[in-house]
Amino acid sequence: MTDRATGPEAGHDRLLAATRTMVLVRWFAVAFSVLQLFLINRLFAAAVPGGIILLSGALTALLAGGNVLIARRAASVQAPREISRLALAGLCLDAFVVMGFVFTYLYDPSLLAMFALLYILPLEATILFQLRGAVWMMGAVTAYYVVREIYAATVLGHEACVECVTLRMGIGWIIAAVAGIMASDLVRQRDRLADAKARLEATAAEPDEARRVAGAATQA
Repeated sequence: MTDRATGPEAGHDRLLAATRTMVLVRWFAVAFSVLQLFLINRLFAAAVPGGIILLSGALTALLAGGNVLIARRAASVQAPREISRLALAGLCLDAFVVMGFVFTYLYDPSLLAMFALLYILPLEATILFQLRGAVWMMGAVTAYYVVREIYAATVLGHEACVECVTLRMGIGWIIAAVAGIMASDLVRQRDRLADAKARLEATAAEPDEARRVAGAATQA
């Protein structure tokens, strides 16, 4: 018989594996952030307010510290509910840090590319929770981005751009939908394949069991 988990157990195994993979991705993100902060501090320190660099460093430290805790917990967690909570905690940590970075650099309207970081979040949610996660996360991202733009227009005096918001969030929803549907379909296909393999192995084992019983009866 196969020792590969199927059904809900397989789902939690996949979720735990994805959570552990995201730990590695976060370390890459931390290293990238440290490098960027170093370059900004060396090359553009005069043009960037000191508080921006300090806040960016705090967000990077938060990501690193949270990742340490998640990595330690992911190494020992086994209960399905705890696995789900750990994956959700990691996703919330990433969402807070990414949204924090996007908000931090709102002071400079020329840094438009920062909003692209938000597209990471529905993709991560897709990896962890498939289409359901992508939809929920993109909904949160959309609400956040609308509030961010309202704040920029009313408090910072930036020019309001409704079409920019709809375009960027529309692209995000398309990304979330495509990635979510593909991920959910792949998970369903993998589950069907695992179930079919388990049934095939069970069927193949039946003749061996029948011969064993017949042999035992003959010897008796």
